[in-house]
Amino acid sequence: MAELRDQVSQYIGFEPNEICLPIIEEDKQVFRKIIVDQEKMTDIVIDDYRFLLQYGHNGKGGEFIHIGWLLACTVADAEKVLITFPPEDLSKKVLDCIQKRFEEVPLVPVLIW
Repeated sequence: MAELRDQVSQYIGFEPNEICLPIIEEDKQVFRKIIVDQEKMTDIVIDDYRFLLQYGHNGKGGEFIHIGWLLACTVADAEKVLITFPPEDLSKKVLDCIQKRFEEVPLVPVLIW
């Protein structure tokens, strides 16, 4: 249980001791699926990032990668991986926390080093 609680805390922004895991097995499976899908998504993004770092978006390589190119390469792969559940499957508190984590993210081009 502690391991599942630690993994869930990485993705929702709560401390492990603040997480009260679901009681029924079906709910535990939902959380495990979220974790597995997030790990798959991380692998996809890292693989695309490494490819772009090596070859660049124009085939010439380079030290800088525009986040837009990473997004473009990732979208097609991401559609194969379910990375979110319908809101009714997550508690309001978790959804609010996720929304707060990303409200300060500027919607401007970013360079990945």
